[in-house]
Amino acid sequence: MPDLTPEQIAKHEFHSGFRGYGPAEVRAFLTELAQGVAALVTERDELAMSAGTASADLKAELETVSAEVGAVLEAARQAADAMRQRAKAEATRWRSESLAEAQTTRTEAERDAVQLRSDAWSTSEQLLAQCQSESQRLTQRAEADALRVVGEAEREAHRLTANARREAEDVVRTARMEAERISA
Repeated sequence: MPDLTPEQIAKHEFHSGFRGYGPAEVRAFLTELAQGVAALVTERDELAMSAGTASADLKAELETVSAEVGAVLEAARQAADAMRQRAKAEATRWRSESLAEAQTTRTEAERDAVQLRSDAWSTSEQLLAQCQSESQRLTQRAEADALRVVGEAEREAHRLTANARREAEDVVRTARMEAERISA
C-alpha cells in the first residue's frame, strides 16, 4: 500500500452506492483519521528534525510511530473493506427482496387479470342471455301484434265484402225491378 498523506486521506472520494453508508459519517471518519495521521506524521517529522541523527532508541520510537501509523492505515483499509462487504451483502439482499416482491406483484396481477377475464365472460354471457330473452319477448309481441292486425284486416275485409255484396244485391234487385217495370 503506498504511503498516504493526510490530505489524500481527507480528500479521498468514495463512489456512492444504492443505500450505502452515510457519506457524512464516512467523511467525518476520514477527516478524523486524516487528523490523526497528520498529527503522527507531524510528530514523527518533529522528532526526526530534533534528533538529527537518530539513536537506536529514537529509531525504535520512530519505527513504533511508523508502525502505529501503518496500523491506523491498515485499520482504515480493513474498515473500508468491511463496509464494502456489508454494502455488497445488503445490495444482494435488497435485490433478492425486490425480485421476490416483483414476482409476488406479477402473480397477483396475473390472478387479478384471470379473475377480471372470468368476470367479463360471466357478465357478457348474462347480457347475451338477457338480449336473447328480450329478443324472444319482442318477437312474440310482434307476432301477436301481427296476428291481431291480420285478424282486424280479415274482419274489415269480410265487412267490406259483405257490404259490397249487399250493395251489389241491392243494385241487382233494383235493376231487376227496373227491368221488370220497363218490360211490364
